[in-house]
Amino acid sequence: MRLPVMDDLEVIDEINSEAQVYMACILQGHKLGVAYYDANSRELFVLDSWEDGYGEFSFVQLLKHQVQPLVIYTSTKMDESFLAALGRKEVSEAPEVKLVKSSIFSYEHAWHRLSFLHVHGMPEDLSHKERTYLLNSMMNLDSEMQVRAAGGLLTMLQEELLVDTIDMKKYETCTIQIQTISEISLDRFLMIDAATHYALQIFQVDKHPSYMGIGKSKEGFSLFGMFVDKCVTSMGRCLLRRWFLRPIIDLDVLNDRLEFISIFWHCDEMVAALYDTLKHVKDIPHLLKKFCSPSSMSTSVDWQQLSKSICSILHIQGIVEVGISQRQHDKDGMLKLATVKKILLLPSDEMLHINDLFSGADKSEEEFFYRTSKTKELDSVLGDIYHKILDMERAILRDLELRVESVSLLLIEAASIAAELDCLLSLTSIAREYNYVRPTLTDGNVLHIKNGRLVLGHALPSFGLHCAELAGVAFEILNRASSTLGQIQNCQPIQRICSEKMALKDKHYRVLVENLLKFDCKHGNVKEFLAHIFSSDIDFAQESTS
Repeated sequence: MRLPVMDDLEVIDEINSEAQVYMACILQGHKLGVAYYDANSRELFVLDSWEDGYGEFSFVQLLKHQVQPLVIYTSTKMDESFLAALGRKEVSEAPEVKLVKSSIFSYEHAWHRLSFLHVHGMPEDLSHKERTYLLNSMMNLDSEMQVRAAGGLLTMLQEELLVDTIDMKKYETCTIQIQTISEISLDRFLMIDAATHYALQIFQVDKHPSYMGIGKSKEGFSLFGMFVDKCVTSMGRCLLRRWFLRPIIDLDVLNDRLEFISIFWHCDEMVAALYDTLKHVKDIPHLLKKFCSPSSMSTSVDWQQLSKSICSILHIQGIVEVGISQRQHDKDGMLKLATVKKILLLPSDEMLHINDLFSGADKSEEEFFYRTSKTKELDSVLGDIYHKILDMERAILRDLELRVESVSLLLIEAASIAAELDCLLSLTSIAREYNYVRPTLTDGNVLHIKNGRLVLGHALPSFGLHCAELAGVAFEILNRASSTLGQIQNCQPIQRICSEKMALKDKHYRVLVENLLKFDCKHGNVKEFLAHIFSSDIDFAQESTS
């Protein structure tokens, strides 16, 4: 089977997995309805809540900061103050606010749209009543605001071709495909607004030097930036950002993460092996989206990346099993870790079977077309069958994509476990690098800190250097300042900068001083001596500028 390939399979850019989130937000009195769709994972999230309604709309700003949508859809009948709050720019870039006719967010229209929603794994032969029961297990259908926001969002996504649709003859309309539906949970999480995140320097956006709209901003020197640099997968970086945006306050989860760091702190070889394997795990949800979307075409590179990712996850499982068997003294503690349990419970046989489905779909041999008398004779008898070959290729490829789609939930679960492992290894690496001490957690409001350190202040030898870096001072100057401060702190003499030009100048001056010391003041010719010195200065100046 011939598939499109890239010229150089050895050099493959990492998949751009930046979040593509689309949100719908409506307000009726103080009741707020929110739904947002993650285009990468094809997940739909819904929420209904209460807003203060005093003009600030703090809860809306909090959701915007944590979800970071590209576009927000809302009704044309919303108040001006609410529209202004939706489009308000906090610290990050403001989302685009699109006004749509109010009938799209009506309860009847929204409910009709939800009734044709196809969630992955939902049987196609369900009755209307059965579909209602199943949807109600995923979201609260009794919440009018949830239904209106979700149905309106699905309508806009379908109109703007941002979600995939399939034809369902039973319902005589196009059905929207969604991977999962979840209610946004506000329990167990600490809600932090954008101002607090940036005031504490948890995030720091460095804008592109061009203020003409060219280029994009990047993460600057921040707490998140320290940890995200240790992540080796795009999925891990996205998950770590969510952890920092919505810190969890569940003591059981936090203690489990701390225990992971404490145990893996001493597993140097195991951590190195996990890191080396995680580097080969690509963005599986993004790949599945390409395979399952009728509007995109998969390539042999995509299939190779998925195959390599599955093999890498299975290798991770093997590394963990071997690591546990070799560490008898903390074997029980390692087996109690939530992430380790998830890794060990992955069905390896099923994943091997999945990988075998497309093990031959990554052939990239070059093809050559030639003509002989025999081929010309076959052409005259059978005609050109190249189009039939292409049709057969597409049919085989489509069948393969459907098989992968049927096990996509397992693959997404495996990808989420890999992302979680990547985040925990990042936390472990930073904790070891800066010699952090495990805290004792409490649910009280009083914290006792002994010999505390400012994390970012400890990462740089000087807060002044940090300010200079943010101001755009050249790296060479920062490096020189850092080394000078280190020499001062260690009571060492400051080393003079020595470049090639300065070395030549030092050599020249040394020769002049030696000649001066050798000069006989009583019998020597001062005029010739000075002429010789000045001529040598002129020659040196010419050499240094050439």
